[in-house]
Amino acid sequence: MAVRASNGEHVVRVFEHDDDLFAAVPANARDLAVRHGIARVRSLPIGTWEASAEDYAGDLGLLVLDGLILHDVRVGSVTCTELLARGDVLRPWDEDPELQPVPMETAWRVIAPARLAVLDRRFAVVAGRFPDVMATLLGRTMTRARGVVAMMSISHMHRVEARLEACLWYLADRFGRVTAEGVVLPLPLTHMALGRLVGAQRPSVTTALGELAEQGRVRRLPDGAYLLVGEPPAMRPRQAPGAGAPRQAPGAGAPA
Repeated sequence: MAVRASNGEHVVRVFEHDDDLFAAVPANARDLAVRHGIARVRSLPIGTWEASAEDYAGDLGLLVLDGLILHDVRVGSVTCTELLARGDVLRPWDEDPELQPVPMETAWRVIAPARLAVLDRRFAVVAGRFPDVMATLLGRTMTRARGVVAMMSISHMHRVEARLEACLWYLADRFGRVTAEGVVLPLPLTHMALGRLVGAQRPSVTTALGELAEQGRVRRLPDGAYLLVGEPPAMRPRQAPGAGAPRQAPGAGAPA
């Protein structure tokens, strides 16, 4: 529940909004944690967001309460994207392009209205009393890092069609909703955003999505969501090497 502080700021009782953090507090201290574990709320409309280091000096981090944010990193002519949502912990002020060994640009884009809890020093003092709470927050950063590595691996798959299907199923594990027709992925991701997630150009993404639709594996719904049909790629029977290709006679194709 969000409340208004005496100075007019909106604040939130963090442990009421995050079940995992609440569970990390010992049962006999939960009332105390809920009462004192408050944080300012920063609301972000759809559009570009810039986080100034001066605005968050000394803060522990920003906890995404709801919404969707794209984190773009551009090196040369190539841009890669990370998708952030509820439960993720951010410290965007740590990214100083001038301190990077390779010139790069970063940008943050809100694609669904978001709210962030500003975990300041006051909250850090409360959370610091409970080691499991701090471990849970640290675990969020590790989970985020593993997600980036997973998407890097997907972006190195050979075919764009395979990358897209793997990416959508990977996102569905977190955001998907099972229905009678398949798994619905209710994310407003444009073809360009998907391309940046999987390391492909927008036209290639459009073509690959068309191929997946023709095969009945991925369908775009009228509201912009994606419908994933069947099983995830890893659960499909794998073709044996050379299956489906004509066999060559022994010695065929060998240099004379």
